[in-house]
Amino acid sequence: MENENQEVKTDSQTADKTNESVKTFTQEEVNEMINKRIERERKNQAEQLSKAKDEATKLAKMNSDQKKDYELDKTAKERDDAVAKLQRYEMRDQARDMLSENNLTLTDKQLDLVVTGDAETTKANVEMLAEIAKSIRDEVRDDFRKGKTPRTNNDTLTREQIEKIQDPVERVNMIRTHMNLFN
Repeated sequence: MENENQEVKTDSQTADKTNESVKTFTQEEVNEMINKRIERERKNQAEQLSKAKDEATKLAKMNSDQKKDYELDKTAKERDDAVAKLQRYEMRDQARDMLSENNLTLTDKQLDLVVTGDAETTKANVEMLAEIAKSIRDEVRDDFRKGKTPRTNNDTLTREQIEKIQDPVERVNMIRTHMNLFN
């Protein structure tokens, strides 16, 4: 019993070297933690066992024809789920192809928003998304076209500065470009 009350500690020399505080547990605390973990695992196993027993009793109550029907229904459901999953993957690929024709690239998560179980609905969703993308592109293009062109000659010269230019050819060119100053 004394052993249960002794404290479980990490290597005291290591703790002294690193000057860190060390969490210590009593044997009772360690036992309690272990018991809780074991109890959780037992509950998990009990639930799984219970499900298996329920399935077994369900099958035991059925006669051979009912068992066959039950197994057939179960297999048909699994098959339908697999077929639906396969169709969804195929539709995702078709939707990706349709979107790439419209110069759109989506991730799988984004495609999941567009792809449905129905081919017609998926096609309509893809077409709507393509229209939205086209309208956004057109708006952005129009905004760029409306922008003002920057002036190349930001220097404002006065008439006096132009008249002070020594080179006659350059002075004449400057007068031509700034004719409004000489009217």
